[in-house]
Amino acid sequence: TRLHGYDRDQVQRMVDRIGRTLTGQARRDAVLVSDLQYFYFDVRVGGYDREQVHQYLSDAVEALRRRALAA
Repeated sequence: TRLHGYDRDQVQRMVDRIGRTLTGQARRDAVLVSDLQYFYFDVRVGGYDREQVHQYLSDAVEALRRRALAA
């Protein structure tokens, strides 16, 4: 966490959604690469470190691309 980082609840909801997508459990809320490229989180006191969140999202984009190529 950081003094001013990304909203923890928003990040966690997206992380959960990404997890459901990558495990095939997502239905209507599956994440697309474009969702992650243009998504933003609110900044809050005590939020998640922005650089770590960006790295996670970048890794998720790569995982989604690999999953799409394998399908």
